[in-house]
Amino acid sequence: MEEFIKHNWVIRKLVKLIIIPMLFPIIIFIITVISLFGYGTVDRIISSKIMYNYATDYQYNYDVFFGNEAIKMGHVDEIINKVIETKKKPNEYFLNIKADRFNRTDIIFLKKNEKYFLQQVEESSFYLKYLSSKNLEVEDLERYVERMATFGDGIITAFQYIIMLLIALMAYACFKVKNYLFMVAGIVYTFLTVDYFTSGFLVATVYRIFNIHKLIDGITFKYMMESLIPIKEAMLTFIIFEAIKVCKNKKSGN
Repeated sequence: MEEFIKHNWVIRKLVKLIIIPMLFPIIIFIITVISLFGYGTVDRIISSKIMYNYATDYQYNYDVFFGNEAIKMGHVDEIINKVIETKKKPNEYFLNIKADRFNRTDIIFLKKNEKYFLQQVEESSFYLKYLSSKNLEVEDLERYVERMATFGDGIITAFQYIIMLLIALMAYACFKVKNYLFMVAGIVYTFLTVDYFTSGFLVATVYRIFNIHKLIDGITFKYMMESLIPIKEAMLTFIIFEAIKVCKNKKSGN
């Protein structure tokens, strides 16, 4: 395929000027879709024991804070029910925490209402006594909720990064579009750097000036912009690989 493209400059021009530029927004869209659907499936893919080890600093491989033991000895279900009755909105979804299954939606709900939840914990003598019997403190519970609520973010971002890096390497290997990839990396990196320095103001400006709000909602656009971060890192990794390759070629030439 490489030889065919090499001897057909028209095809090379079409690939560089039309096909590859069209692929970039498509890639962002695909990664965004993966992100939106991925958050609900990560907890089903990863072993619950691994998650419990991670969230408890490798102290426990079961749900020590919300499991059957916590319900029987610490009456944690009463605490959660009170939070639900007080803070749950009519259209808000809650799965109910189960000892044999980790539900990220539930933890996110508690994290969202963390202040009130921890207040109820502090007022529960049963639960505090239970935590003490496990050599745990309220701070450990707080850290557990934080990790369980956000662990999927990092996994999905890493997945996006790997996919984009593979796409960049494949594009370079098949079409030799090094300069185009460098240009994309520069644009993405500059855009995200300016947006970082302006605390997200640049993204908000783009969203309104280009009337993107008429095409997609703000949450989807936010996910799309966040997808640029792993793309930026993938591009930088590609540049590092290319720099190493150039150095090796120079040494071989000498």
